[in-house]
Order: sequence, then C-alpha cells, then structure tokens
Amino acid sequence: MVIATRLAGAKEVFLIGDVNQFTFIDRLNLFEMQYIRLNPVATVTKDLLCTYRNPVDIAYVLNEVNSGIYSSVTQVRSLRMERYSDANIPKDFPNTIYLTNTQVEKESLITQGFGKGHVPGHPRRTEPDVRKNCHRSDRGET
Repeated sequence: MVIATRLAGAKEVFLIGDVNQFTFIDRLNLFEMQYIRLNPVATVTKDLLCTYRNPVDIAYVLNEVNSGIYSSVTQVRSLRMERYSDANIPKDFPNTIYLTNTQVEKESLITQGFGKGHVPGHPRRTEPDVRKNCHRSDRGET
C-alpha cells in the first residue's frame, strides 16, 4: 500500500478500518497519519456489534468502548497483555512472540538477544503467549 501511494503521488489517502492495524501499514513512518472518526467520510447507518475476528475475552474488553459488542469466536482466553519497560522484559518465556510497532523497536529487541519471527496473518490464529512491547515511540504513542 505504501509503494502504491508513493507511485501514484497521492496527496491524501483515506484508510477505513481498524486504527490499531494502521501502524503496520506504514512501519517506516513515511507519512503523517491522522485518525478521524468515520462519520466525516461516510454515513454510518448501523454499527455491527458482532466481531468475527476477536474471541470472547477481547470482545468483553471492547464492550467497555463499544457497548453491546459480542463475538462469534467461542475461545474463552486468547491473549494476555503485560506491560514491561525495556529494562525488565523477560527473555525466557517459552512459545512467546514479542510484538513491536516499528522496525526500530524490532531491531532493538533482536540486538538485546530476543528471537525474531511474526504472528501469521490469519486473524483467528492465536499464539500460546503473545507479548507486546508497550512503550512510547518518538511520536508519543503507546
């Protein structure tokens, strides 16, 4: 998507979807990204409350923001999120994938002796233990 945008010389691109996935589209921070609600772009006539991508436990957490959301996936526990600083990220958890938001963060973890890999793109596939490196980036995001 980044290559197509650059080749087309687009001045503005609207990406409609999950804002939590947008950081993976432009991992090198080549573009200024601005998140806006969907209403200025399209008329929202109905909010779908059933999530086909997220298991029950994630839907439960999302319910705090989107009241009434429920899941079609019946797996009860899929993800555990723990926050660590760079100084205390444990390296000895078996079957663990450490997720990062940028290539710089990924390279930093590899330099510190963490393994490398990726979570396959299939949305319903879950890893036994997935940890996200949650610290502030240069843009002030977590």
